[in-house]
Amino acid sequence: MSRLLHDQGPLTSVERVAAAIRRDIEAGVLPIGASLRQEELGATYQVSRMPVREALRLLEAEGLVKIYPARGAFVTIPEAAAIRELYEIRALLEGEALQHALHALTPRDLLAAERHIEQLDEAPDSATWSSLDAALHTTLYQPAERPQLLELIATMRRRVNHFFYLAHTPDQYRLSCQAEHRALLAACKAGDSAAATQALQTHLHNAGEVVARFSEELRRS
Repeated sequence: MSRLLHDQGPLTSVERVAAAIRRDIEAGVLPIGASLRQEELGATYQVSRMPVREALRLLEAEGLVKIYPARGAFVTIPEAAAIRELYEIRALLEGEALQHALHALTPRDLLAAERHIEQLDEAPDSATWSSLDAALHTTLYQPAERPQLLELIATMRRRVNHFFYLAHTPDQYRLSCQAEHRALLAACKAGDSAAATQALQTHLHNAGEVVARFSEELRRS
């Protein structure tokens, strides 16, 4: 049975329910097109309908859920054009963060990033991959000391990353993603701003294409 996430820091009950639903969508427990009934979700996560209702609204704002009047909420996926645009925005924001962070990355930061990549080699599922991937990118961007920019990046990541994990399992994207991660880290270690930015943009473009094609395939089926 699914459960709430209690190890995510000082989250509200609504945020914990949203995180749990998000995790279960990402893991395929709640598949695309699934009806998200408030009563069933409340029983699953052992909460009342009110935090479930508010959590679904949060997830709708992220684009992960669609709420229809008189029909209820459903797991959804944005159209391919919207996905590509969101990844383009991510590339702009994350490229800016990396530019500001690159000169401030310490050997400790680079070692932490390398360890995250090594852990990604063994990630057994999409939820674990997602957590480690977020940790890797955050490690590289945090020295930018641009909290508002980093919050925007986190928001954009929440809007699109789940769809990437719905499109493939780690074994299907591990090899290519890890090659891109290692190219990014190598450029950061060398202090090569142009190469690091290019590696990041390539990485996000490829991820966006995976999700966009997945969306197109779903709509053709």
